[in-house]
Amino acid sequence: MSADDCFHWIDDDSGYEKWLSEHPNGFMANLNREPHVKYFRIHRATHRLPDRSNPGSSNPRTGNNYSKVTTEKLSDLLEWAKVKIPDLVLGEANFCKACNPASGESPEFAPTPETQEYIFLADQLVNQGNVPRPDGVQQPQVKYSQVPHYYRDPKVRAWTIQRSGGECELCNSPAPFLMDGDVPFLESHHLVPLAKGGADTPTNTAALCPNCHRKIHLGSNRDELTEMLAIAIAAKESQVT
Repeated sequence: MSADDCFHWIDDDSGYEKWLSEHPNGFMANLNREPHVKYFRIHRATHRLPDRSNPGSSNPRTGNNYSKVTTEKLSDLLEWAKVKIPDLVLGEANFCKACNPASGESPEFAPTPETQEYIFLADQLVNQGNVPRPDGVQQPQVKYSQVPHYYRDPKVRAWTIQRSGGECELCNSPAPFLMDGDVPFLESHHLVPLAKGGADTPTNTAALCPNCHRKIHLGSNRDELTEMLAIAIAAKESQVT
């Protein structure tokens, strides 16, 4: 891979948007139509803050005085800038502070103690397409108020929803309904509870229908169900290459 693997989008919003949808782990840069040292800002492909480059025009993102560059690897984007804008001296101002493209971890999808945010971010990841298997967190952080709230990784939830194929991973029934974006409604369950030292990882997380989720917590046979679920999840994870 090199600077030659970058795409410079000019007057082509549809092609640019299609590339972003197909490369959720990629990177992009905002810049002038003619590359110049005065404007070169790098983002992750998943960055979705409003783009006000050319409001009201036929190509508001890649038209008029502006353009975009995309690539799968940040190193290729930096090489492109080096070749096309030789006078550019990259610094902190060239990297978006919101999506933090220079970091190995995007703060946009970082673990969160807020349940609604956890579900919302995971749904966004599922809607973007294929979810890479995350490592998760062996010892999740905890936020204390009146009760403890653990930081759960939305990437782990997104992976388990994808892994489930839209079916409860205990009873194998279809999710009871679809949410916005046709994301199946399934609840996240940790085989070993986080409060008991369980990890927030794919091997310790399952996607369950609401009925099975209540049953595995409250049913008289919950220990047997937990063992069955653990075997099923281990079998699925063993197939991951």
